[in-house]
Amino acid sequence: ILAAASDLARMLSDGTAAERAEAALALGRMRDQAAERRMIGMLPSTLGDPELSRALVTGLGLMPSAEAVPALVALLGAVPRDLEVVALWAIGRARTTSVREPILARWQDAEGPLRCAYAEALKHVTNVDDYETMRAAFEDEPPVECEAVEFEGRQYDPEHPLPPVTYVVGEELRLKYLKAAFNIGGPGLEEWLRDVAWA
Repeated sequence: ILAAASDLARMLSDGTAAERAEAALALGRMRDQAAERRMIGMLPSTLGDPELSRALVTGLGLMPSAEAVPALVALLGAVPRDLEVVALWAIGRARTTSVREPILARWQDAEGPLRCAYAEALKHVTNVDDYETMRAAFEDEPPVECEAVEFEGRQYDPEHPLPPVTYVVGEELRLKYLKAAFNIGGPGLEEWLRDVAWA
């Protein structure tokens, strides 16, 4: 495995465009820490290459990489919407509340599919200070269905197919806020969930 990781890390810079993207995804699945730092460092210079930048961000999310979170947050609002969705997923995978404030601030103004992606991230980055906000969002959000956003990478072994990466779960938008509140587990949660179930 170490030899494979070393070869893949070299491929990040020496391979063809397709090989570089596949190397980033493979290293992410392997959770290779040496490659993690290299991938973070490469990210700004790859933003003109949509396939490679998406592969790098996806690889960092697959690790998942807490170290990459500042670089991923810097992408929000500065990259095409489809890459912003992937960055939000990778941030959520890192399970850190250190970036809750910028995520909450941008969520307030997000619309359409991007609002769904921000709500997805809120399941993982909010804390007890956001409990009431998530409850209010659940109660106030009109019924909107979020479409699933997935990435199906290249398959190498038909007998052991790789599952797709789900960047955004297909579900009602307000359900994402319910899950965020549940994950936070603030006061009165059990009674509130009972009321929701019987509403």
